[in-house]
Amino acid sequence: MNPVQKVVPEFIFTKAHSELTHKGLRLHTVHSKDADISRLQFEFDVGYAHQKKSLVAYLCVKMLNKGTSDYTSKEINEHFDMSGAFWDAECMADKFVLTLHCIPNNLHKVLPMVREILNSSTFPELEFQQLLSISKQKFLINSQKVSFLAKQLFIERLYKNDHAYNNTIELKDFDNIQREDILDFYNNYIKRARFDIYASACVNKEVRSAIDAFIDGFSIKIGHPQQALLNVEDLIFKTREIEFKEMPGFQQNAIRIGSTVIGRKHDDYASLYFTNVLLGGFFGSRLMRNIREEKGYTYGIHSGIANNDHSSYFFIGTEVGNEYVNDTLKEIEAELDRLKEGEIHKDELQLVKNYTLGSIMRGFDGAFNTMDRYRSLKKLDFNYTYYEHLIDEIRSLNADKVHIVAKKYLNWEQMIKIVVGSKE
Repeated sequence: MNPVQKVVPEFIFTKAHSELTHKGLRLHTVHSKDADISRLQFEFDVGYAHQKKSLVAYLCVKMLNKGTSDYTSKEINEHFDMSGAFWDAECMADKFVLTLHCIPNNLHKVLPMVREILNSSTFPELEFQQLLSISKQKFLINSQKVSFLAKQLFIERLYKNDHAYNNTIELKDFDNIQREDILDFYNNYIKRARFDIYASACVNKEVRSAIDAFIDGFSIKIGHPQQALLNVEDLIFKTREIEFKEMPGFQQNAIRIGSTVIGRKHDDYASLYFTNVLLGGFFGSRLMRNIREEKGYTYGIHSGIANNDHSSYFFIGTEVGNEYVNDTLKEIEAELDRLKEGEIHKDELQLVKNYTLGSIMRGFDGAFNTMDRYRSLKKLDFNYTYYEHLIDEIRSLNADKVHIVAKKYLNWEQMIKIVVGSKE
């Protein structure tokens, strides 16, 4: 059967279980009886949007396992290695997440060390200076890449310099930060702060026992002061010209285009989400077919929607040879115009529906993916009806609705248009 003609079947979600523990920490679980590994994620309601200086949140997250009151960095890492555990930390705009993968039988050994890190990190000066130096070198290397510079400049134009979501970095930021800045952020937002626990894959009785013992050792602060987010100026419509940043000697130019758009709580979001997939959200999208396959201007071009808690933005990104910059920009503009008025054949519509619905459903394949989907819902205080509504909306979408949202939210004249590279 032609894949366009296939209809994606009805889907039943595997749902997470949520409970409030006696310490006031909320525990969310997805158990898979066949899993031989456990994943625990500790999510704090703080991110780089809450930092007072650039780099603070990032360096705080990266330094958490560099030493505590009782253990050195080497001892911490050896403890994780000997227990078959892997630790990772990520700081996003609004959230800070620690992720631990561990053999279930060893969780009772590993979780006390995690508690030690969350309660007693010391951020040693030597490790701080080493990480700062490494981060600075990475920044200097990235600053010679047109794609990095285009993303930086795009965010600077999207959000003002003092905006909470402007996380761009300058070289001087590495000289303006001190260990005390990291320690203050840790004491204010992480140490003894309330957080959620997301446990997935193997969450058997032994794992639950280890988690309960881990929670028992915490003394949570009453209340949790957080720096208020700045006012978010969404959907500011004004005409914007193409902005070019010269980087002499480069053969490739990075293009970054976009604007703030509605977020996932808006009634039009499902339609905009689908329209983005149609435009540039998968390998068979219109931008890929036109600019990569037909014109040969680039190896890849994509579009997407980035969602933060208080602001979302739409973007298009690609890299092209110097001689193709103007033609690529014209074709992107033309594709945006076609979304507003042009024909959308029923086969194309069904193909994108199948891909989009299949992508959503694959997002629930396995305990890890299921928990990731659930965690994204909790960030917005949603429940599973969000995905039910999203699927229903996509199934019922027609060409007229795509035209409407494209006219409403995807206007070339009002988008930021950044090109970084060489004109020669």
